[in-house]
Amino acid sequence: MSYHTQQQSRHSVSEVLYFAHGCSLLFMVLRLNPSCI
Repeated sequence: MSYHTQQQSRHSVSEVLYFAHGCSLLFMVLRLNPSCI
């Protein structure tokens, strides 16, 4: 594996973690406040 592919995978992993964090926060808000829907 070259350094270029490692950098791309690391960047994609950070984006996935950020997206998953946002989804988890949204899920918690919807679960705590079902009346907001």
